[in-house]
Amino acid sequence: MENSLIGWTDHTWNPWWGCKQISPACNNCYIGPIMRRSGNEPFDGPIRTSEATWKKPLVWNRKAAKPQKRSRIFTCSMSDFFHHGADPWRDDSWDLIRRCQSLDWLKAKRREMDLNWVRDQCDTAGVPLFHKQYYAGTTLCYDGLIDGVQRQDWPV
Repeated sequence: MENSLIGWTDHTWNPWWGCKQISPACNNCYIGPIMRRSGNEPFDGPIRTSEATWKKPLVWNRKAAKPQKRSRIFTCSMSDFFHHGADPWRDDSWDLIRRCQSLDWLKAKRREMDLNWVRDQCDTAGVPLFHKQYYAGTTLCYDGLIDGVQRQDWPV
C-alpha cells in the first residue's frame, strides 16, 4: 500500500498473504478477518500476490532516490517473510530488495525465531540486516541479541 497510514513506515508491501497458526497469540491476528473478507483462509499458508504488487517497490525506489530520502517499507504485514510456504518466492523478494537501494525493508515477525538465523538469511541474500527490521513489530518480546550483542539499530 502506497503512503501507509502506519506511523513508522512509508509504504506496506505484501509479496504474499497468509501463514500458519502456530500459537494462541495467532487467535486474534488481524489478518484473519481481512483475508476472509476476500474469500481466503488466512492460515492455509501463503498465497503469492499479483505482479502489479511486485512492481510497486520499483516505483517507490525511483521516487525515494530523487530527493535522497529513504523510504521505509513494512514488508509482509499480512504474512511472515520467512514462512516456509513462501520459500519458492523468497528469492524473487530478495532480488527485488537488492535492486531497491533507496528503500529500508522492515520485516516484523510474529513468531519467535533465532536472530542469528535471520541475520544469516540476509547475509546469504546479500541484503543488510538492521535489527529493527526484525524487532519493531514483534508480538512477542525478544532480547534483541545477535551474536551476544544487543542490536536495535536503524539504517543510516
